[in-house]
Amino acid sequence: MARPKLIASIAWRYFWPKGRGARASGVALAVLGVMIGVLAMVSVLGVMNGLQQGYIRTILEVESGHLQIYSHRLLDNQQDEAILELFARHRVRNFSARMKETTMMRSFISGYQAVQLVGVSEATWSEDTGLRAQLNIKSGYFPPAGFVLLGSELATKLRVDVGSLVTILVLAEGSLEPYALTLEVSGLFSSGYYTFDANLAILNLDYMRELLGSDRSIFYTIKLEDMREIKKLESHLTGLGYEAQSWQEYNRAFFGALQLEKSLMSLMLQLIFIVTAINIYQGRRRMILQKERESMILRTLGLSGRELRIIFLLQGFFIGLFGTSLGILFGIALAWNLDTVIQWLSLAINQILNLFGMHVYLLFDNSLFYLQKIPVEIFWSDILFISTSAIGITSFAGWIAGRAPFARRPLEL
Repeated sequence: MARPKLIASIAWRYFWPKGRGARASGVALAVLGVMIGVLAMVSVLGVMNGLQQGYIRTILEVESGHLQIYSHRLLDNQQDEAILELFARHRVRNFSARMKETTMMRSFISGYQAVQLVGVSEATWSEDTGLRAQLNIKSGYFPPAGFVLLGSELATKLRVDVGSLVTILVLAEGSLEPYALTLEVSGLFSSGYYTFDANLAILNLDYMRELLGSDRSIFYTIKLEDMREIKKLESHLTGLGYEAQSWQEYNRAFFGALQLEKSLMSLMLQLIFIVTAINIYQGRRRMILQKERESMILRTLGLSGRELRIIFLLQGFFIGLFGTSLGILFGIALAWNLDTVIQWLSLAINQILNLFGMHVYLLFDNSLFYLQKIPVEIFWSDILFISTSAIGITSFAGWIAGRAPFARRPLEL
């Protein structure tokens, strides 16, 4: 038998001992610890990814696009033919003008609320399917001149509905004092993102330009088919003299906070693996002391101390491999069925609480979290990171556990 195969065979025998003794229980507990850690990381990161990607998609479609051009004027297709050539080369999905102003709005039965007015053209609303999908109009229609489209939460704060009248403050170009303008609510939208639903009001772009009396607030959003083209297109636009900004730069603080949140959560969940690794270390050390004579016999038969350490490294590897495989399998299953699991858990908890006459308890309340269901997205890069971390930490624990006992020579026993 070749030596690598012999080492692997001995490592497997130590990892999967026959019978149901203490060693088998210790291995099972170590595998279970790794499995629970991997399961927790897969499901938690899956939910975090789902929430973050949902927010990112909404922000890209509604607010920033993949790129923004600040022109402070309407671009002419003939004059800016170079831009159109660039768009065709970089597979631009949508290119549209927007205006944005912060103002105050009130109804006849509520006080003033700070709102963000966004001007969108009717052509953009018709062509940009991503924008229409995110700003889902629950009732009403896109606003013509003299009308406004409100977020559902903003409408709730103002206590208005479709057909109600609202008043906004408008500061026209060259004016020192704002004037009050009454608009009719044409419809209500729901984006699923509270910040937009509670603060956004959509106006017809041409009407908003007429109200402000200038194009000082105008900018362009660009949405691409392939996000890998963003940097190239931004570089070309800058070279043509346009002020361009990517969505990463525009939303730097927000997306930086999301990335920090995910990194810290991953670090905290790694502590589960570290605790499991300590248990593996203690268990392997105990087994080494119990098998010291057997280990010295193996050294007498020709195995070096390094090869014996590899045996214990492989034991840690097997524990990590089995625990990780089970954790990924059950973690993905849990993540994709999280809503159902929570419903069953809520039902079981409520059944127990009812026995003691206690109130109904909800693990997940849609009204509190502003979600219809828990979003989940699992990235294979996260699976690779989790697997590498779990197997690497457990293998390292096995290696460390096997170092000290083999410093002695067989004749010293």
